[in-house]
Amino acid sequence: MRKILFLTIAWLLSFVGAGAQNFRFVELADGTLMLSYRIYVDEHGYTHRLENSYAGDIIIPEIYEDKLVTRIDELTFDKCVYLTSVVIPSTVDTIGSAFNGCTALKKIIIADSEKELKLPGSLGNYWGLFDTYYNHLNSLDEVYVGRNIVTAGGHSAFANEHIKKLTLGDNVTRLENEAFRNCRGLRSVTLGPNLTSIGRQAFYQCDSLPSLVIPDGVNEIGYEAFVYCNALETIHLPASLNRIEGNTFYDCKSLQSIVIPAAVDSIGGSAFYNCNSLVKLTIADSDRELKLDGSSGNYWGMFDTYYNHLNSLVEVYVGRNLSVTGGHCPFYNENIATLILGGKVTNLYGEDYGYCNPSELHCNAVIPPVCSSPNVFKKIDKQMCNLYVPEASIDAYKEAPVWLEFFNIHSGIENVEMEDELGASSVVEEMERYSLDGRVGGSEHGVNIVRMSDGTVRKVLVK
Repeated sequence: MRKILFLTIAWLLSFVGAGAQNFRFVELADGTLMLSYRIYVDEHGYTHRLENSYAGDIIIPEIYEDKLVTRIDELTFDKCVYLTSVVIPSTVDTIGSAFNGCTALKKIIIADSEKELKLPGSLGNYWGLFDTYYNHLNSLDEVYVGRNIVTAGGHSAFANEHIKKLTLGDNVTRLENEAFRNCRGLRSVTLGPNLTSIGRQAFYQCDSLPSLVIPDGVNEIGYEAFVYCNALETIHLPASLNRIEGNTFYDCKSLQSIVIPAAVDSIGGSAFYNCNSLVKLTIADSDRELKLDGSSGNYWGMFDTYYNHLNSLVEVYVGRNLSVTGGHCPFYNENIATLILGGKVTNLYGEDYGYCNPSELHCNAVIPPVCSSPNVFKKIDKQMCNLYVPEASIDAYKEAPVWLEFFNIHSGIENVEMEDELGASSVVEEMERYSLDGRVGGSEHGVNIVRMSDGTVRKVLVK
């Protein structure tokens, strides 16, 4: 009876101590402190780890008795089933396997710091320190990460399907491989302004995430970064991005439109596989050639219907020359209804657009692009398709090889942009809009004249 009473008192004291920030620290060889689990001594003089050492909302101090707190020990919060939130200070640089069984933990804040935070490796296939499957953090709802994280020997520190909100602070400059893999409940992600790279499979199967803005400064997005994010409808790619790796948006079934920035010089194979809701594709204007990875079949290409299943793609803007390796036709897609070639397009190769059949083809180039093959527009019905070119260049198009085959060449549609991309990457705003016949407000379909806040006038196509 005495032993039972002693243990009961010790268990109750654990709550009192935690609520009063009664931490237990162990001094390390370098003179800094490590936060550890609390202990008790039984009636026989044996020392034991006190379960439920901490409870409630915990703020770990940076300094205790004039010494820095730099580590969190193994098992520190092990099975602390009444722990609800924890703030990890900027001074901590290493955490052991400390959070197993914290089933009530709802919020984790990893404070801002320029120091990396080292986490232990995963303990299974994709299990990590704050995961659902091994550590059972089944209530974790919100995470703030204020620094770069390095996971030793593992895959994903946050393989947790319950996390709904993720915020990265200003000191986060990179996301490691598989950083938030299998965060299937994630609905809100805010990336920090100083982020430069997103690792391989960083958001793999985050299949509740509806939208994402990737900040300017990110120049690298790893292989399969957004695979199976099938709730993702919109994503903003930054102007700084220089490559889209293979399978990046594989099976993003809800993605509706995307803009490929001008700095991107290559796109890997199957980057848009099974993006079967993608309606609009814009490849931004650039003097640099865009390299597309080769097709995966005889005439199947990156934006095709048959292999990549881009069955909803109807509007395409291409603002530069394309180079296709290992394949034939990047746009083997008969659903494209409107194709616009920007003013920087100077050359068309092989069968670039040979297997699409738009009803409208716009070419903004003053000089007709050189067609290296008579099959560039192989399947386009040149008797039915309306070709719109700059007014001053209409005679040149009527005499240029391949272009002269079009029966309906119209003038007066210069520098047409997609409606959705008007000012998409700029602070410039629309001020006034008119239809071609001068009606204020513009027309619901066709070309509108738009005056912008910077004084420029643009022509945009409204579908």
